[in-house]
Amino acid sequence: MNAQNHPPFRKVQAVSVRHSSINVKQPLHFHRKRIGLIADPDRPAYLLGRAAHTLILEGRQRFDEEYAVGGPINPKTGHVYGSNTKAFAEWAAAQGKLVLSREQFDLLLRMHLGVARNELAMKLLAAGVAEGVVRAEYRDVDCQIRIDWLNPRRGIVDLKTRDDLTWFEADARRYGYVHQMAFYRSALPRAAQSRRTIVACHGSDHHLMRAGDV
Repeated sequence: MNAQNHPPFRKVQAVSVRHSSINVKQPLHFHRKRIGLIADPDRPAYLLGRAAHTLILEGRQRFDEEYAVGGPINPKTGHVYGSNTKAFAEWAAAQGKLVLSREQFDLLLRMHLGVARNELAMKLLAAGVAEGVVRAEYRDVDCQIRIDWLNPRRGIVDLKTRDDLTWFEADARRYGYVHQMAFYRSALPRAAQSRRTIVACHGSDHHLMRAGDV
């Protein structure tokens, strides 16, 4: 299983975990998204989350292929031009990549360090496939999942980035992480034999890292 061997995830007309969570709460909203009346938003937090997954799970080389960090320097101030300036826009367009600020990149490095310092997390990520895509028909519906990490022995590993890990268990219920895992298990072949583990990292303190089965 390798994500690179599949069509782009968002280009395939299949139910994903994001769709399933919307369907549970708002069936009409889900239907409108399915027929193209409502577009998926792409918020700054989503960009940062995707960048964290790339850096932590796929490595620095892959990250550098997909993201540019920083910006052009204003010679008068010695600082990076503001993101709303023409100079910055021209620089960003020339990169041909998604752009992150230096502050955002520093945050990603702290997350990465937090994962690297957690013994269980490193055991989980020592072997496996990152960002693997599985497509299957489940109850007569075409479904697809993109697994953050599939460990050959421990099964599905899900990476979450949170602002605060103090109430992570409550957040897991609030954002439907357990339901997400159930959806993954339903779509993944031989799902009943796969274990599920959530790895959560806190950006502001690289010592705060949690990992455990659900």
